[in-house]
Amino acid sequence: MNLKDRIADVFLELVKKKSIDKITIKNIVEQCGITRQSFYYHFSDIFNLIEWIMQREFRRLLAEISQYDDQKQCVKRLLESTYEKRGLMQRLTNTKEQGTVIRSLINTTGEFLKRIANPKMISNISAAELDMTLNFYSFAITGFILGLHNHMGPDMERAADHLLKLIRGESLLIPDQSVLS
Repeated sequence: MNLKDRIADVFLELVKKKSIDKITIKNIVEQCGITRQSFYYHFSDIFNLIEWIMQREFRRLLAEISQYDDQKQCVKRLLESTYEKRGLMQRLTNTKEQGTVIRSLINTTGEFLKRIANPKMISNISAAELDMTLNFYSFAITGFILGLHNHMGPDMERAADHLLKLIRGESLLIPDQSVLS
C-alpha cells in the first residue's frame, strides 16, 4: 500500500469515530506515524484528501463495472456502492465544507455517466449540448443518490430501473407538447 492510500484509509477510520469537521491534519499524521510535510506532499488539505478518496473509490467502481455489458447493472452497482457507504456519505455531506464535497460528488457522477453513456448518442450532439446534458444529469443523479437511502431503502433493482427510466426520458413529469394538444 502506498502512502496516499494509507493516509486515506487512516482518514476513513477517523471519520468513523468523529465528525469530519473535528478531524485535523495533526490527527491524521499521528495515526499514520508520518510528518505534516509528508501529508502536504500528497494533499493540500483535508478536502483535497476527501476529493482524492472519492476519485479513488470511483476508479475502483469503474474497474468493477467495466465487466458489465448492461447499463442497468452499472447503475445498480453505483447505487449499491453508495448504499454500502451511506454512513460515510452522510458524514461527508454534513460538514461545514458541504459544498466542496457535493461538487466533488457531482463531478464524479459526471465522469461515471461519460463511461456508461451510449457513444452513438454522444457523437450526435455538440460539445455544448453534451456538457449541459452531463451537468443536468450529474446534479440530478447526485441528488437522487443523496436522497435515495432516505426514501427507497435498499431496493437497488427498483431504484436502478427508475433512474434509468428518468435518464432515458421514459418517465416524464412534463409531457411532450403534442400530448397536451
